[in-house]
Amino acid sequence: MSDGPVVLALEFYAVRKTADFGFLREPEHADRLLRLDPLDDHVAEGLSVDRHSRLLLSRSHVPPSLVLAYCGTAALAAHTAARCGAALVLVDPDVVDAEIMHRDFLQLCATMNVDPATVDGTGRLARWEAVLTAARDRVATEYGGDEEAYEMVDDLFARYRAWAWFLEAARDPVPADPDGEITVISGRPPRNLGALLARPARATFHQAAPDADTLSLPDVRDLVRRLFHQAAGAGR
Repeated sequence: MSDGPVVLALEFYAVRKTADFGFLREPEHADRLLRLDPLDDHVAEGLSVDRHSRLLLSRSHVPPSLVLAYCGTAALAAHTAARCGAALVLVDPDVVDAEIMHRDFLQLCATMNVDPATVDGTGRLARWEAVLTAARDRVATEYGGDEEAYEMVDDLFARYRAWAWFLEAARDPVPADPDGEITVISGRPPRNLGALLARPARATFHQAAPDADTLSLPDVRDLVRRLFHQAAGAGR
């Protein structure tokens, strides 16, 4: 990557097609876009938002001039932007709280076909681990039960653990206070934006079509592309 301005995009890979800033990869700016999935850094261990933001910035040769975030990456992106003085774009920002963590735990139980009422564990992460432990042999057996099946299941479950650790780290975040321009794009009024930003009134809000995949909308892509071009082509 060159030493010019860099745009850092945080997104969850393989969650759904709209969680994707790949439409910004254009030949003339290919070396300006750094796309990272925060879950990749939680596979080996859980990271605090503060430590994680430092790690993300270490991946770039120069500090980003713009940080893009999708959904639950909002808190991490806001702290990263505040740390390096970058502009910030939040698309459908979510605040991770106890309600979201419980919702995702129930989704895990449904996916693994485990009754949540039977799950033992005294903490949030322990309950996630109990579900994965209970489901491991059954899921591996469904895929043949051999060594390769267990390796595949363990790789998949590592991703689930990373998701749990990420949620735990992002839960009830301390509001960040970035100095750069803040843009919020959402199909609904952001829920509890003050939990993400110390000065939420500084944010410029763009209403997207409700009940739509926000990042797939042409007008949203045009706006994000314009902000990307401004950051990718401007000096610091």
